[in-house]
Amino acid sequence: MTTYFLPLLKGNIISMASEDIKYIRSDGPIVYIIDICDQQLAGGQSLKFYKDVLEENTFFQISQSTIVNLAKVRYIDAVSNEVELTCGKRIAMSRNGLKSLKEFIKSKGYKW
Repeated sequence: MTTYFLPLLKGNIISMASEDIKYIRSDGPIVYIIDICDQQLAGGQSLKFYKDVLEENTFFQISQSTIVNLAKVRYIDAVSNEVELTCGKRIAMSRNGLKSLKEFIKSKGYKW
């Protein structure tokens, strides 16, 4: 279990375990960290900052605006370019995100 100290808006910092983060999405200039209770925390940094801070074997950027926790992904729908999380939420991926995710999975020794 990895714990991160993540900056939020107004200079606040939250301590979160990697398994408590479902995904991170940007909505314009604001980045939201969505936890396992579906609480949205407004991040104080860019999406790139969180991508660089989070462990790359656990978190993966599937589009320009979304990073998902791979431990929370149940299903990858290659036809509709979506990932389904263990909670049932479906999140859209870009074509490049799907291609990169396929390459990442293959690099781990799995077949696609």
